[in-house]
Amino acid sequence: MEVSEKTFYNYVEPKYRLDEIFDFQDNNDGVLAFTNPNKIKIQLDKCLNDYPDYLNIIVDFLETKKIFIKSELRSKSKEIEALSELDDQYGWKYSVKKAFTDNFEEKISMINKWINSHTSEFSKKEPLELNKLFSNNFDSRSQEQVHDYFYKALVQSKYLTIEDFYLWLELAFDKLEKPKIRFEFKREFKINTIRRIFYKFYSSSPNKYRNKEKYASLLGDYFHGFSTPRVDGNFSD
Repeated sequence: MEVSEKTFYNYVEPKYRLDEIFDFQDNNDGVLAFTNPNKIKIQLDKCLNDYPDYLNIIVDFLETKKIFIKSELRSKSKEIEALSELDDQYGWKYSVKKAFTDNFEEKISMINKWINSHTSEFSKKEPLELNKLFSNNFDSRSQEQVHDYFYKALVQSKYLTIEDFYLWLELAFDKLEKPKIRFEFKREFKINTIRRIFYKFYSSSPNKYRNKEKYASLLGDYFHGFSTPRVDGNFSD
């Protein structure tokens, strides 16, 4: 089976229910019930044993889950504080807080140990052969510079899927073609935040002189909700 993020999220992850085992619910007593970290480890080990080539993708999945868990901790902590207005004579609030905090720490610890134990024998990621993915015919920067900047800004920030990202690179930088259907950002965003990503790419370019509209088109011609004239007008030289 092809080793790709798309295959992992469409087939491998659902098969081992890796996303589900991180979920938690409030039980009838109000105490947060979590999946035991040991169960998570067992599922991860089974997945890696059956799909050893997916190590790097599993690691990336776990890093994302760590961010999710920390976000849930902040959210639930606010709810826990709100419980102070309720009758706490039986220590209910303390039980909820302790159940959440203890398991949160166990999960993060388990994830870190699993990643460390399974990546110590391997390099984290093999270098991408970018020349097989796209050529930069847009400006004078290297493929690595283009790829690394936008990968961090758009993919790691979860604005674009990896598939859309590489298709956009191919169209915008290699073929210099506009898409038949504009790309969609995959999560909520602030227009200024997205525009700033593309402005920084433009402002750091050695080819930016009299090319502001050209760089604005990387956003305005390819993504839903943006237009090149408006992006251009909001780029400040």
